[in-house]
Amino acid sequence: MRLNLIALLIGLLPSLNGMAQEVRYIDLSGVDQPTDRKPYGSTIENFTCGGGAELFAHRARVSLEWIQTTDIYPHERLGMEVRIENIGTSSLNMPIYPNLTDLQPKDSSTPFEYYSLRLPMEARVPGSGLLVGWLELYGSPSRPATFLILKPGEWIRVRGDIMVQRSYERDQTVTATTDFWLSKYVFPAEWDKTVAHHYRVAFCLLVESR
Repeated sequence: MRLNLIALLIGLLPSLNGMAQEVRYIDLSGVDQPTDRKPYGSTIENFTCGGGAELFAHRARVSLEWIQTTDIYPHERLGMEVRIENIGTSSLNMPIYPNLTDLQPKDSSTPFEYYSLRLPMEARVPGSGLLVGWLELYGSPSRPATFLILKPGEWIRVRGDIMVQRSYERDQTVTATTDFWLSKYVFPAEWDKTVAHHYRVAFCLLVESR
């Protein structure tokens, strides 16, 4: 079935900070984006960040700037563009590399960690949301050039093609939004008595999504 999107597109609004600027434009056009995957037997460690917004030094605003079409069909490619702006008081270390395969060691037993920045497109309906697809960037501490330091007031834009992940029960009109999922992965697994922990939230970050 088809989704008809009412996109909340946010233009590049002037900033109150005269030093604000775009520092990188990342074009992922032609780069195959991954399907969702989690290693067998893994668990997810989650935590929440409490308190008011004034407590967060790390803050980001993410907005959907462009969508190729407003008619979404299952298992088709769809172009999108997202803007990520640092609106906090501390710098953000952003993964910016397009391909995880290049960062992985040849020997799978070699210790390896990487960060993933996933930028999803979500279709919102009253009371729930549907994940349409996502763009994803990577960074490894062993390859410093795969990260970008985003200072307060700076932003980047990321453009690419997502693969619509699922079918939908019926045609419906929805609102398109995006989000910011920053995660840390560690391999090989850190074993406890029964399970491996492959996936962790990277750090406490307050995100405003549009």
